[in-house]
Amino acid sequence: MSIQYQIDYLNDILYEDVTGLIDDAEAERAVNNHINYNNTHSGMKMFTSIQNAQIKVSTRCIVELARKSRDFYTNYRGTKWAIYSLNKYNYGLARMFASIASTSSFSIKVFKDRKLAEEWLNS
Repeated sequence: MSIQYQIDYLNDILYEDVTGLIDDAEAERAVNNHINYNNTHSGMKMFTSIQNAQIKVSTRCIVELARKSRDFYTNYRGTKWAIYSLNKYNYGLARMFASIASTSSFSIKVFKDRKLAEEWLNS
């Protein structure tokens, strides 16, 4: 797995472009990176593209990492995370993750339209 990062300091958004194979271990590493990053940059909005990723993650891993994210981000009111993919399989897995991880204080939405995702982050 490879992740390219870009930070938009003006709009306070961390952009990630994830490519390559994502297995359970790589998925856990990616979620831990999010948590570590937000420990030092709390409240930054996140945009993750998984359009070009090959996701081979177990359902158990998705559930565990979604719960871990939910538990961590509960303390960060108003945090938004947009996940983007046109790939139906990746989109579905991201929706499963988002449905478990989202809370009233932490919103994750999955989009098939990149522009709508960016508009939502900036709303």
